[in-house]
Amino acid sequence: MLLSDPGDFVLPESGILHVRDFESGEHVYLDASNPKIRKAYARKKRGEHRRILDSFKACDIAAVEISTEEDAADALAGFFRIREKRIR
Repeated sequence: MLLSDPGDFVLPESGILHVRDFESGEHVYLDASNPKIRKAYARKKRGEHRRILDSFKACDIAAVEISTEEDAADALAGFFRIREKRIR
């Protein structure tokens, strides 16, 4: 299961932000008021998200993606309906 929130893919327009990459530990300051920085951040986050989904697929892992904007029960029900059709 991959849970995502639309807020994960955007920076707030709030000026200078101090962020830390959890994998590398690197600390960076971003100017979130700059539209180019926000677009680059969104592009990077979408790419990371896509790589996770691609990794699941490459490992033949059936994954259900659930957004915080949708009903988790509906997403799970849809996932299992599709999975059931594949099994038959």
